[in-house]
Amino acid sequence: MKKLFSLFLIPMLAFGFFKERVFEIFEGDLNTDGEKEQVYKVQNYRAFTLHIKNSRHHIEVPLNYTEYVYVKDIDKDGVYEIISYDNCYIALFGLCLACSPAIKFVTHYENGKLILQPNFIKAPTYSLHKIPLILDSYGSLRIDETDGDIYTHAQVLETILTYFYKGKAYIAVTLIKKYIPFQSRSMKVLFLQDIVNAMSRSYFWNQIKQLNNWQKYQKFEIVSELFEELDKQP
Repeated sequence: MKKLFSLFLIPMLAFGFFKERVFEIFEGDLNTDGEKEQVYKVQNYRAFTLHIKNSRHHIEVPLNYTEYVYVKDIDKDGVYEIISYDNCYIALFGLCLACSPAIKFVTHYENGKLILQPNFIKAPTYSLHKIPLILDSYGSLRIDETDGDIYTHAQVLETILTYFYKGKAYIAVTLIKKYIPFQSRSMKVLFLQDIVNAMSRSYFWNQIKQLNNWQKYQKFEIVSELFEELDKQP
């Protein structure tokens, strides 16, 4: 067994499978402040990290398994937008890596931070269907993969989450009400807890809270507010 492992390990080391790889994306003044930034991504095995560096700051934003990063001046105002996917929702409700939702974000670089630009973030236009939720043997909420196309279920979650990134929680709640049939109030609480906990892992969590007027709330208070909003809707 040790010999067999060595036969596989030596070629992998030789060809750099475990080495970090750096990909340059952009070099220039991102925000017209007169300072030049370097934008690049680093691959470590299968995971990617976005780096933005200038003489004063160096930030790292985890992209997980998303390698797409694009820098473009969308509205031609001299300030560049940085576009990628927030991929912190892997395995949400038991979804596989390939079919987990990833939220496309548009940001500006300001004072060592990426700042969400909700006006540039477009909500998906999928044809949505109801998601079948079940409780597994451990009491965790999962999507029933035997009922319908798993990718269309992920599209519903992607759409809901995108509206939180746009600061439009009321639309996200409307979509939850329409496309997530809950068998009990406890399942509704579990769903909201899982959604909020997943968002809290995002680099943009504090900004999501601010955009939705949740700055003063703890996670359990956000869940409670969303639960109340769901109950209010007909």
